[in-house]
Amino acid sequence: MQDKVVFVSVSGGKDSTLCLALALEKYRGTGTPVVALFCDTGWEHELTYRYIETLEEFFSIKIHKLVGIPLPELIKKKKIFPSPRRRFCTRSCKTVPTYKFYESIYFSFPFKVAEVWQGIRRDESISRRRTEEYTLQPFQKTRYGESFPFALSYRYPILNLTEKEVFKELEKRGIPINPLYQQGFKRVGCYPCFLSKKDIIQVIQRALEGDRFASKRLGEMQLLDNSVQGRLHIDYSLKELIEKAKKKHELSKRMLTLPFVEV
Repeated sequence: MQDKVVFVSVSGGKDSTLCLALALEKYRGTGTPVVALFCDTGWEHELTYRYIETLEEFFSIKIHKLVGIPLPELIKKKKIFPSPRRRFCTRSCKTVPTYKFYESIYFSFPFKVAEVWQGIRRDESISRRRTEEYTLQPFQKTRYGESFPFALSYRYPILNLTEKEVFKELEKRGIPINPLYQQGFKRVGCYPCFLSKKDIIQVIQRALEGDRFASKRLGEMQLLDNSVQGRLHIDYSLKELIEKAKKKHELSKRMLTLPFVEV
């Protein structure tokens, strides 16, 4: 039986990418397998899918792609949009497929400990400031009620890094970043995240500017909005978000046409 397997959840974002790099640096050549996995929510940007392939080539590894219920189908099934109190998207699209993957690996390649590396940083939010590493012993239940015949040891190797430091570490290693960052996006998981007003508005703005993929995604949001009760975002309807995006779009156009004045 293998003593330990290291699982790294890769989202296509900067934090999880650095986690993968650090895990490979620590364990490559030691006999401890590092297994990278990407949870496909069915709601990612096409550039993120390409970026995952770029990482496979850069690190010379296979990133296992896990697919649960695609997010649009899940929303239609639930007949409601995700919210801070109803984060069924994370549970169904990421947690459940991930746990199933751990079990499938175990039953074909038994191990004692699953070391789970995640790109969580304390400066991301108030709730994450209290994050600490922990271990669940074999058959000890997770917060969702599952238990496994192996220990789950959660590790957060970049917990105390800032966003700027993460980008610096990636640059130092010559690791490419997701092109969405270069387009001004602060986060790249799910396109857009239904919990983020800013993300939704940014996608709508890009659609107004003629971006092909953003226009497609806006159309998909409109179809979902027409088929599901309740607001697309907890505080705003899609119509209100579109109006906000239009105002931002018009403001940016006016700023571009202002004359240059030498001082």
